[in-house]
Amino acid sequence: MTRLARRTILLVAFSLLTSAATAYAECAWVLWMNDAGERTPNTAPVDTFPTKEECDARGFRLIGLYRDTRSLMHYLCLPDTVDPRGPKAK
Repeated sequence: MTRLARRTILLVAFSLLTSAATAYAECAWVLWMNDAGERTPNTAPVDTFPTKEECDARGFRLIGLYRDTRSLMHYLCLPDTVDPRGPKAK
């Protein structure tokens, strides 16, 4: 393989990786609550945030608020493209 071909391949690969990282960083984040204490576990969105750090911070605050009363409640931050409840039935 020629030197020019290698550089071209590396440049294309780098461009694809950079664009994927940028898209991931720009997505919104959803804070999900999972209440496993019910007969039927319930997973529901709580709020959305522009960054994962803000989402995690809110989840940690909520865990602190409900630590004593609701030990089976869990919080999870996921990109807005991910739904932990799975695909919707048609």
